[in-house]
Amino acid sequence: MSFNAIVLLVVTITIFQVGLVVQSEDDEQASTQASSARLMKEFRQFHKSDSYKNGIFTVELVDDNIYEWNVKLKKVDPDSELHKDFKKWKKITGLDHIMLRVSYKHTYPSTPPYVRVVYPMIEGEGMLSYGTFCHELLTPSGWSASYTIEPLILHIAAALTENKRIIPNKIGQSYDIEKIDQETHLLNLKRLHGW
Repeated sequence: MSFNAIVLLVVTITIFQVGLVVQSEDDEQASTQASSARLMKEFRQFHKSDSYKNGIFTVELVDDNIYEWNVKLKKVDPDSELHKDFKKWKKITGLDHIMLRVSYKHTYPSTPPYVRVVYPMIEGEGMLSYGTFCHELLTPSGWSASYTIEPLILHIAAALTENKRIIPNKIGQSYDIEKIDQETHLLNLKRLHGW
């Protein structure tokens, strides 16, 4: 193979690789724009919803980030053990809600959000360490792109009242979000590098 043919081959391969990178970046940017638009629409629509009007829960952006939402769940099933704990917890802390953090990826609505309880500290089926809420609905196989924030939170509220309690000796405490983020980052690094 001549020198010119080798140079041409290298240039062609390089152009192809650059094209793949640019296409990947374009796809990610388009995905991010679509996700942002969808989340903005859901955020606006929520404030017109029955759940908002009836004081069941509220939604606030974390640091004006459309991908991070604080959800204040103000009402749970009055016949549940969690509700009894919640009433005691309200008297002790003065807080009138259960705080959830909902984190979206740029691939939303194709992928489910990550949901965790910020406070109070809750134990029971489906509750993992640091307040992570584990439920089939929040897995790729259980998720549907048609779900929006209102039915998602109502479903989570119902699931939270099934065999879950506020941890008695942890009343007044909350999960440390910064520690959770650090440990999640470390866990991701371990997975990535096989540590």
